[in-house]
Amino acid sequence: MAISENWAYLLTPGLRKIFYTQVAALAAESRVPQLFNVQTSSKAQEFDLGIGGFGDWREYKGAIEYDENEQLYRTTYTHVEFARGFRVERKLVDDNVYCRP
Repeated sequence: MAISENWAYLLTPGLRKIFYTQVAALAAESRVPQLFNVQTSSKAQEFDLGIGGFGDWREYKGAIEYDENEQLYRTTYTHVEFARGFRVERKLVDDNVYCRP
């Protein structure tokens, strides 16, 4: 079956909305970055490092007591690239019924 047969209705002039227009609007309103502290990166790997806490504060009696902390954990983030293609027949492009900017 040709790809254009699966998308016959897409060639019909006068469609008011196409599904992907709505999907793009929903993606723009994503709450994921607000909930999960999403960061961007241009590196293949990045690291976070945890350090131990300090003890309780003590009353000052003329000399400062120094505390120590230690390295705890090291977290490695190895970024993965995802990709997926989508085939479109040339005649669907040539018909150009719905042009997206």
